[in-house]
Amino acid sequence: MSFGDEGTLAAVKRDIRNFMTAQEAYRQKWGDYATDAATLDRLGLLTLTPGHIVKCTGTPTGYSVTVSNDAILDGPRRCSVYIGDAARAAGKQEGRLESHE
Repeated sequence: MSFGDEGTLAAVKRDIRNFMTAQEAYRQKWGDYATDAATLDRLGLLTLTPGHIVKCTGTPTGYSVTVSNDAILDGPRRCSVYIGDAARAAGKQEGRLESHE
């Protein structure tokens, strides 16, 4: 993995962590999780890095999210995590951020 790819993957991981923080803030206020990243963005809870692609699902009791960047040429291009009662994205363990192709 090149130095540039490592930096881009680090930014993908940062966006996942920011998404997780935004979801918890949303849940504190509204009692469940947001169903999409656009809702979190519209409320000012989340700003993603340009060029990152976000796929997420949310339920009242959980969420899953995958953030990817196709500009990464070598190594993992995306990271995923799921929390609670949600589709498992690519993560194998709840709450654990996982990098994958």
